[in-house]
Amino acid sequence: MSDHGAPTLKEIPSLNSLVADPGKALSLPPDVARTLLCGLAGVLPVLIAQSLKVIGKPESSATPERFLTVDEAVARFGVSRQWLYRHAKQMPHSQPSRKTLLFPENATGKWFASRKG
Repeated sequence: MSDHGAPTLKEIPSLNSLVADPGKALSLPPDVARTLLCGLAGVLPVLIAQSLKVIGKPESSATPERFLTVDEAVARFGVSRQWLYRHAKQMPHSQPSRKTLLFPENATGKWFASRKG
């Protein structure tokens, strides 16, 4: 553990080692497990998007889909946090963990545009 209480990189097992032996996760200290989980929550939507790309399809020059946090979506679309949480099930979104809600920027923009009257 570092002086600040956060786990050091040396203490955090690699994703490859956990995939090879998921049982290793059972022996992780809670702070190391949280560090890994937070890191995975950020990369999970990108890994999912990459895994869904069509094999053999030429690489697009377009940038990959950007995901907005709740605060970014609030600022971008002029709604409250409460409104977003209440309507998330009707909107395009990703929820890589119970505590993380992300909105794909393009799809969410189209969703709002289709509902303006």
